[in-house]
Amino acid sequence: MNKKLLAVAVGATLAAAPMLSAQAKVKVYGKALVEVVSTKTDVKSLNCGSTDCISMGDRNNRSRWGIKASQDLGNGLKVFANFEFSMRPGISGDKSDNETGEERRVMKVGVKGGFGTLTLGRDHGAYKKYGAKAWDPVSNTFLQARRSGAMAGGSFGHNSFRDDLIGYKTPKGLGGFTFEGQVRVDEAAGKDGEWHAAVQWKGGPLEVVGAMNNKESGGDQNKKVAARYKAGGITVFGQYEDVEIKDSFRANNNKLATQGTGNFLMLGGGYKFGNNLMAVQWGQFRGDTGYADADHVSVSITHFFNKKSRVYAGYSNVDVSGVDSADMWGAGLRYDF
Repeated sequence: MNKKLLAVAVGATLAAAPMLSAQAKVKVYGKALVEVVSTKTDVKSLNCGSTDCISMGDRNNRSRWGIKASQDLGNGLKVFANFEFSMRPGISGDKSDNETGEERRVMKVGVKGGFGTLTLGRDHGAYKKYGAKAWDPVSNTFLQARRSGAMAGGSFGHNSFRDDLIGYKTPKGLGGFTFEGQVRVDEAAGKDGEWHAAVQWKGGPLEVVGAMNNKESGGDQNKKVAARYKAGGITVFGQYEDVEIKDSFRANNNKLATQGTGNFLMLGGGYKFGNNLMAVQWGQFRGDTGYADADHVSVSITHFFNKKSRVYAGYSNVDVSGVDSADMWGAGLRYDF
């Protein structure tokens, strides 16, 4: 029934689009990123067919383009829509299944007002939106911490998106607090729905986050707490996760091993001087009985030409105990528009 309501809402929005287009605000945006990375493993053959590869492109599938549209409805209400697709510039020739070109990312419509924001459709999970994923200065690159032994991966962790979400986010002005919650009521056979929730508090240089989600069909949950402190050009943050939803450990999007149930701990720090940012990150995963442990470290430097363009370089290691270890060296160029 909920899918039918969502279909009606989307259909009504599209049907009204020709009449509203003259008054709606429409913005095209995107991100283009290309990297050159040397990846070397101890055991596993990479997507190039060897344990020692040099790849060029966007192997982590972070480049994208999208459209945002909105219209004032009066009385403080605004309707909006967001459609976003991934792109793969500079695809290397290693025949990876990950290099599939354009894919859908965000697909949602919503209403915003004094009551907060209500959304319907495909979106980032609330667990993913808050905490270390948002603070990682090299997120969306081969240096990132998620799926690398420092943060949980998958759509219930810090990657990908969830379909058929009904979401609510509180308005601003609640003493520094923000709450966001999402539910998925899926009546398909074998699926019982799910929920995602996060709370954030900001006060001066300090930010604190707590988040949790529930994969209701299996009863498995992920939980995390995180904090960040900023003072001048220095930023430090940490995050702890207790995860029951499995995913994988990866090196430049090459799968090394399965990430089982257990605990993640991550610490990160950065120092900004002029238009440059130096960052160091460390993380570990300690698996429950029967699952491998993992460790992560990355060191990077980023130079910002301006707010929308940057070049970066660094080193990262992902070490899955008793399974494999991967070293990555590389550099990249990113332009936001």
